[in-house]
Amino acid sequence: MPSLYNDIAPVPTENFSRAYLGFMAATPEWQKSKDKEVIVCGALGSKIFKPGVSVDVAVQSISKEPFYPSFYHVAVWKPRAAAFYGVRFPPRLAAGPSVRTISSKEPLAAGDVIVIFERAVSF
Repeated sequence: MPSLYNDIAPVPTENFSRAYLGFMAATPEWQKSKDKEVIVCGALGSKIFKPGVSVDVAVQSISKEPFYPSFYHVAVWKPRAAAFYGVRFPPRLAAGPSVRTISSKEPLAAGDVIVIFERAVSF
């Protein structure tokens, strides 16, 4: 999945929401899960987990190399709230671009979807 970027200007939050929704809807695992599992999809691949897994555990299990949160945009779709939540990885307190946030250690419920995009890096 390509990174979201916009020359120099910050990328609007709604662009992330549209991209997250589009990618999530195109993921076959999400279409099959019927809101019974937790799904990870995006830059690191796709995988299904049982409810109660945290973002930390799910991402570490799908990543073939050590996971560095500063290189990725990570969001969680929570269907009960019908909203995306940015994920805070310690020691950072912020999780852009979303206003709503959850901790990477919080257990996830059935139907939650973790979406991972690479961050654009330019020099």
